[in-house]
Amino acid sequence: MKIPLVVYLAFLAYFVPLATAIVRWRHLPLGHRFLVGWLCAIQFTSVAQRVSVKVFGATNNLVLSYVSLPVQMTFVLLALAEFQLQPAARRTVRYCIPVLLLWWGVAFAFLEDHANFSVYGTPVLGMIALAAALFAFVSHLQSDREPLTQASWAWVLASLAIFFATNATITILQSVLTSRQDWPMLVRTAILKAYIDILAMLILTGGFLWARPTRSFGTSSSPSPSP
Repeated sequence: MKIPLVVYLAFLAYFVPLATAIVRWRHLPLGHRFLVGWLCAIQFTSVAQRVSVKVFGATNNLVLSYVSLPVQMTFVLLALAEFQLQPAARRTVRYCIPVLLLWWGVAFAFLEDHANFSVYGTPVLGMIALAAALFAFVSHLQSDREPLTQASWAWVLASLAIFFATNATITILQSVLTSRQDWPMLVRTAILKAYIDILAMLILTGGFLWARPTRSFGTSSSPSPSP
């Protein structure tokens, strides 16, 4: 099956916020740095999947996604916890990490079909991450006074909401299409996801550009990007 060009572009799009984060590393608060770990985990998995097919001749590399999911969920929830304004919300997001890791273990061992897309682990992570991103976004919107276009949290949380809104459901659809061997529709789904991922990564780049090392959530300020 020929991989559409936009899927390759989506893979490259992840390097845009990564490169931005590397350049501005000393300006990044802790939450942003956790997101760098999340992006690295995603890209490492993508590279490993391609190598397993091209070098080792693997016929199915989806199991690598399952193996990397605990790392991804840990980094992204640690990041989302840092963006919460209320201490209770911050603790709640952090408490979700061991619960999700336990759920992943159960799903991986007893529920998931490792030869197909995830229908238990990835969607649950997506729903929790989406809820955490939206809650933090609304909280900041009510308390912050800086313009949204200059607020790092607005760029970051919007990008995560877009990313996980689709990832919470799209793997279920991909699993159904794979089971039915509906390859044309599966390709269309991959193309749609690629476009959404590109959008999310470009928005996330704005979050790294506007990040400030002394940013205190909940206070009014007008940050400007530093080279």
